[in-house]
Parts: sequence; C-alpha cells; structure tokens
Amino acid sequence: MSAWKPGSLSPLLVCGLLAAALSQSVSAQNPSPPQLTVVVDSTSVSLSWTEAVNATGYRLVYADYPAAATVESIDLGSATSIATDLPAGTAYYVGVQAYNEHGAGLFSNIDYFATTERKAEAAACAIDNSNPLYAWPMAGENGRDWVISNYIDQTPGLGISDYASAPGVSGKAYDGHRGIDISIPSFREMDAGVNVYAIQAGQVTSVVDHYPDRATSCEDFAWNVVTVRQADGNTVYYGHLRTDSAVVAVGQNVNKGELLGQIGSSGSSTEPHLHLELVHPVTDVVDPFLGNLWCDAPPYTAPVSVFAGFLLEAPARQYPEPLKDPPPDIRSFPVGSRILPLSHSANGAIGDTVGVRLLRPDGSELASSELSFTEAHRHAYWAWNVGSVDTPGTWLLQFLADDIPQYMLQFEVTP
Repeated sequence: MSAWKPGSLSPLLVCGLLAAALSQSVSAQNPSPPQLTVVVDSTSVSLSWTEAVNATGYRLVYADYPAAATVESIDLGSATSIATDLPAGTAYYVGVQAYNEHGAGLFSNIDYFATTERKAEAAACAIDNSNPLYAWPMAGENGRDWVISNYIDQTPGLGISDYASAPGVSGKAYDGHRGIDISIPSFREMDAGVNVYAIQAGQVTSVVDHYPDRATSCEDFAWNVVTVRQADGNTVYYGHLRTDSAVVAVGQNVNKGELLGQIGSSGSSTEPHLHLELVHPVTDVVDPFLGNLWCDAPPYTAPVSVFAGFLLEAPARQYPEPLKDPPPDIRSFPVGSRILPLSHSANGAIGDTVGVRLLRPDGSELASSELSFTEAHRHAYWAWNVGSVDTPGTWLLQFLADDIPQYMLQFEVTP
C-alpha cells in the first residue's frame, strides 16, 4: 500500500498519551478488539491484525512517538493488513479499531515502531553464500522481536564472563554456557510461529523435532535440534526448536538465510528461545562475537524496551504460567476487580526503568509503579500491583520503558 497520509479524522486532543483520544463507550453489539502485530525491517513496516468478531471494517489510528502530539486515522475497510516504506527515523504509535453499524470496539493492543536506515551491505551479506560472515538466525528487531538472553561463557568453571566483559567478571551468560541464547517474549509468540534461518550455507547432518516443546524448567535434555555442517568446518546446532517445525532433511544442502524450523522450548529450557552453538572439530566452541564473524552484529548494550505486555485478573496463582504462557488478555472487568498487569522487558542498563501506568476513563491516574534497574538486564519478567478498578468505562493501561509508554491496552470496566 502507499505511504501513510493523514486520514479524515480531525486532530484530537491528547490527554495522558492517547488516553482521551482512545476513550469511548463500548456496547455488547460493538466488535471485539483485534490483536495487532507490527513487523519492522529497516524502513519497511507491515501491520496485520486478527479478524474481530462482528466487525465490518477497521480503522488504523496512529500518533507520533513518543510525544503523541497529534492523532490521525485511516479507514481501511475490511482489510486486515497494511504495509509501507517510510523514511528512516519515522516513529509512530499504532492501533487498530474495528467498527460496525453499531459503533467502534476497543482498540487492539497499541504498539509503537521506529524505522532505521537500511544497511545494504549487511543485507547483501546475509544471503551471500560466498561471504564467510554469518547472517543473524532470526528476522525482526532486537528488543521488539527477540533479545539475547545469554552469551557464551568464556571462562567455564572460573567465573562467568562473556566476549565483552572482563575475565572472571559476571557477564551475560551462565557458567559453562556453550552457545548464544536468543529469546522471544512468550509462548504466545512461539505459537504464532517464529522462524529460524541458517547463518551460513552447509549440509544438514541431523534433524530431531519430535520432542515436546513447552518446557519451563531445565529438567529434560531431550531437545529438538537441526545440525548443519558448514563449509568453514564448523558444525552449528540450532536447538530447542518447536515440535514438528523442521523443514529440512538430513543430507540436504542449505543456503545462508534458508528457513530451517521455528523457535520452541524443547529439552532443558526455561522459555521459548533458540540455542545457537558453533563447534569446530579441533578448537571446540566458536564465538562469532569474539571473532567478529557476523554480517551485522547486534550491539552488546541496547536500550531497555517493553518486550511484551499482558492483562489478566488477579491473583496470579490461578494461572499455571502467567508470565511465560499467559492466556488471552482480559479486556472487560466488573467494577471493583483487581487487575493483573504483567510485562517483559528486553535489554537495559543500570539506571534504566520499567513500569506501568493505569488511567481512568477521564484520563486521571489511578495507579502507577516504576522499578529502576540496579544491574544490567537481558530478558526480565515483571508483575505489577495496581489495585482495583473503581469506575465504569474505558480504561487505558500503559507499559513504560524509561518513563515512555511503549505498549498499551484498552479495557472496559462494567458496573
């Protein structure tokens, strides 16, 4: 589709970062809220959303990020996706609202994105079998779609240190870890399907993908894994894959960037992630970060971000795995209910903050909570106590990183 342009909606006053613009009255005849997915690749942006019950059309609403000084909309009719290229440095909040003849429903999850300069040389490297550097095994962005939760331990048995930390100093790893762990937020994303791609051309030497894939503890070592022997002599293990997700066979030659399978949580695993391990037949473990072997290496230190946000009803103990395997968000509560905001953060350094803010239908704040990091984090889980909702109407829950709302959920409180 063409680049976004201001729609027919008049500019709206913004109170409390979209609270007033998104406040509305919702009846049972209105459509259900869709679920929005945002995919960003440099300057290319694609949005897609689930079909809403009782919807006849959809409206994309967007505002500049992070100020939200103006709000605009585009009526997309019955479409459930939009894709465009935008200038580098463009940043928007985005949400989708379904409507029918009775009115509009609650907004989808409200997300944000920021476009970046396309790195042509790195993109070419990532699909060039003749280039010895390695492609990143996953699509998407650091802090939005994935995060490095563990690096390779450089000093096994002698303290924990990764490629960027001082010897013997606690690094972003655990003792004896031989691979690179790349995590996705939760089983919600795993169930939707997150692809794993070959980092370099080679031949598939083994495929195992029949083991269960929903582990949350390090108890069972039977994992799903695709093994590839590369032309440079290294053998690469793509581990913890999703059950029955492998799309390659033993003996098959694969190209750099070719699809191998999908992320899972099989074997000794606490969350859905990819364990990427490179082994040389003589020198053993190979660390691509230490040898500058990536086409475009992710930075060691990245800004803190909201990795995921969920909304359930307290108490948390009623759910088997509310943070890792949450049920669908609850978007309607009786007045007086204790709500349970849950969030994940990605990356972050000492002094960074994460938090939540809960806004009533009139834009006033019922509760807020903030936590300041006393150490660097990779993938962290948070549960927030914001009390009980006290007023009927449409509320807004904001998930914050460094005091900026990055992810939001509307919900209805009924009398």
